[in-house]
Amino acid sequence: IFFRFLVARDLMKYCLAYDGSPQANVAGELLQALFKQNEDQAALYHGYPVTPESRIIAEELCRPVALQLQEGCGASNVEVVLRETGDVRADLMNFCEGNVDVLVMGSRGLGLLARTVLGSISTHALNHFKGRAIAIVHAPPAAEGSGAEPAPPADPDAVPPGPGTGSPAGRR
Repeated sequence: IFFRFLVARDLMKYCLAYDGSPQANVAGELLQALFKQNEDQAALYHGYPVTPESRIIAEELCRPVALQLQEGCGASNVEVVLRETGDVRADLMNFCEGNVDVLVMGSRGLGLLARTVLGSISTHALNHFKGRAIAIVHAPPAAEGSGAEPAPPADPDAVPPGPGTGSPAGRR
């Protein structure tokens, strides 16, 4: 009886806020890993702008992810929520409030200026959602054609330069 008490938990309601980014795909994989009980429920949320073609684009974007979630979590336990909105941040919070225990999403890793100008949905959700919120964050990739190459791996035998000299402090 004591063991059952330790493993028993209430029905969980999850929401994957999906925007098609690689981080959102990783968030979908995480949701499937979190989804443990047959009674748990999940929603795939996607807010899109108010334009004539937006609904079609949203359906095409979400269809493969919805199928993957339905296979991994059970078809009857996954709801696809496509909502036409002018403010995705507010609409996502309205949808989740009272309906969701855990919100899982990706974060595109916008810089400070872009976050300030465009607003970050994940930052807003992490600060305002009253349940548990998980944001998958990756460093933004180097811009294509910028000539930037990844740094070479660090040499484990190298000794860092001495303070203020610019030369090695010594070798082993």
